[in-house]
Amino acid sequence: MKQKAMRFGDWIMAASLVLGIAWLTGTYAVPATYWYESRSVGIADTIEGNPIILTVDRKVKRAFSGSYTVTLRHMAGGEVQCEAGGALRYKPGTALPEPVTLAWWAWSDERCAGENVPPGTYTVETCWTIHQPLMVLPNKVVCNLSNAFTVRPMVTEEQRQIDDLKRQLETLKGDER
Repeated sequence: MKQKAMRFGDWIMAASLVLGIAWLTGTYAVPATYWYESRSVGIADTIEGNPIILTVDRKVKRAFSGSYTVTLRHMAGGEVQCEAGGALRYKPGTALPEPVTLAWWAWSDERCAGENVPPGTYTVETCWTIHQPLMVLPNKVVCNLSNAFTVRPMVTEEQRQIDDLKRQLETLKGDER
């Protein structure tokens, strides 16, 4: 029995199939955490006008070119207070500043600076995009949502005195009855 030789078109089809399977395997088998791992972004409550301090637990495992976005969102209604982002070259071993403030974390939008954030309850979502890892894979994305935190209104000493006087007045009125 005589075997037929593969034609050029058959070789192209077979090579395309093999490359397609390899690309799909790489796309789904290699997660973003191969390059970057974000375990948590925690934020403590603060008072209006003060810096918003973040506690970040993350690790750059391998160098990559990437970008990030930071979105500060009101819990009530979900409207965006500020949104920042930029492109960076990430490298293992790089240290974050002490402390990490929201003004530093989201530096490209001045509305994210602590002194510019009005009283309310918020969350911060940070997403990192790893641009075309291994030069053939599609972009990989890692996102992390912070805990809910509150920016309380600043109470001045004058406001405290006024509130104390109001309470004393109410007490006196109650005593007269």
